[in-house]
Amino acid sequence: MPSAAMSPAGPEFLSWDEHTLPALQHRTRSVEADTVRLRGYDPELVPGQLQTREYATAVLRVCQNLSSRPVDENELAEAVAARMARQAEWRSGSGEAHFLLAEQALYTTVGAPAVMVAQLEALLETLTLPGSFEIGVIERTAQFVASTTNFLFYNATKATVETLTGQVTITDSQGLASYEAAFERMAAQAVTGGAAQDVIATALGYHRWAATCDE
Repeated sequence: MPSAAMSPAGPEFLSWDEHTLPALQHRTRSVEADTVRLRGYDPELVPGQLQTREYATAVLRVCQNLSSRPVDENELAEAVAARMARQAEWRSGSGEAHFLLAEQALYTTVGAPAVMVAQLEALLETLTLPGSFEIGVIERTAQFVASTTNFLFYNATKATVETLTGQVTITDSQGLASYEAAFERMAAQAVTGGAAQDVIATALGYHRWAATCDE
């Protein structure tokens, strides 16, 4: 029977309620500073590294409302500023990022239709810019290949998975291999380039129509 010292390290859990939103953003920022290759998947949201300020504000406000901590507008503003700073640092650096979005993420209304219009316009712009971001969209008719929530890979040594109550960090080889396999299977399904632009543009058309209904 292997000794405890030889047993693989289990996942670490970070509770949202034990940290402020700004503290969580700064923690992620420090992890990204040591990351050369960032990969991620999200079934219902645009990843933080690609979010507009208004979209990020709406996302973090919902997170704050779900927390047991009282809503603090100053904390929210500081957390959004930290997320925007993370984006700027990543874009000015030499790291590479590969994000997979389920098509649903393009339709989940975050904040308001007008927020979604600006977000998807920014996403389309990102697709056309030279740089370190690769974006794939998994269409809603894609074959089921993996059962997973959102996750991020930092280099090939750490994966984080967000739950309703906190963040799970995985560093053991078996756990990483499972998420690696899921990412590769979904990446093989994802549309990229012009095909991804078409899918995003269709969703953008829907939100533009919804925005006119709000006027």
